[in-house]
Amino acid sequence: IKVRKAYKDRLIEKDGATSTLLDDVMHKMKEEKDVYCKIHVKTSLKVDPAFQKPGKTIRVWLPIPKEYAQVEDFKLLNTSHEGLVNDNSVDQRCVYIEKSYEKNEEFSVEYEFINHMHYEELDPSIVTDEHPNTCLEEYAPHVVFTDYLKDLVKEIIGEETNPLLKAKLIYNYITTHVTYSYVRAYATLPCIPKYVTTGLKGDCGLQALTFITLCRIAGIPATWQAGLYTTPETIGNHDWARFYVAPYGWLYADCSFGGGSYRAKNLERQDFYFGYLDPFRTPCSSKFQGDFVPAKNFLPNDPYDNQNGEMEYVDEAIPAKYIMKETEKIEITLLEGKNA
Repeated sequence: IKVRKAYKDRLIEKDGATSTLLDDVMHKMKEEKDVYCKIHVKTSLKVDPAFQKPGKTIRVWLPIPKEYAQVEDFKLLNTSHEGLVNDNSVDQRCVYIEKSYEKNEEFSVEYEFINHMHYEELDPSIVTDEHPNTCLEEYAPHVVFTDYLKDLVKEIIGEETNPLLKAKLIYNYITTHVTYSYVRAYATLPCIPKYVTTGLKGDCGLQALTFITLCRIAGIPATWQAGLYTTPETIGNHDWARFYVAPYGWLYADCSFGGGSYRAKNLERQDFYFGYLDPFRTPCSSKFQGDFVPAKNFLPNDPYDNQNGEMEYVDEAIPAKYIMKETEKIEITLLEGKNA
């Protein structure tokens, strides 16, 4: 139903709750300019009984939000074990635990923070070419400037020179051409932006990385942000992008939400997700393929992101199918002002 509009259209009982929530918060942001959401989450990991090995040293990385961008007033409320709390310099922020494993042991972290989103109408006439000299480089094997992708960017942006309008043209191309689709493991895709722009399908992460790559080719700094999508109704993994345009600084682009809005014929919401996000986000990762600290001994089960957390024995990988994850919404509340 999520990825097949024809199936969704055949539903007898329509569920428009999420769509209504997003429209409501979009209008709230436009009216009030600043919106605050309190997000209180608990994440836990366990090893499936079939792969439990008591007495072995186990290493655990539990994701927590990075204190930057939209994250304010972060509080680490509780951890099941003492461990290393990463600072904000790391790409994939976690609480790291290392100990001798005990049978049926659960590892958990609980935290809360305020997600602050600011809205102001973007004006291309005041945009300049100034930008930081970062988030512009290639990052193989996916963020690569192939002749095909460079030609595609030329086709998309034409003669446009304004950075904001170039980014908008790239966003419009992805949201109107690429259909949201579940895909096989990212590690099986040799070049994600080529896969997306030739097959015209991809999930949230594939669409975000394609936007980042095309923006960098166009000379617009762009980078990754990912973690959880956390509303009062649902919680799940999600990826999106950030891009830099002066004088506004770092803005947001959620191509998968924008594309879904376009296919639902909600053009106002499609336009909103260029530049802005709803406040229901928990960003734990700031770089695609970012490193874990301390480094893993074995390939991460998710080599690209930090949404589920990671576990391994010191001398043996724990396959993803044997890692049991639970993410619990304790409280997700829109505040009437930051200190409500």
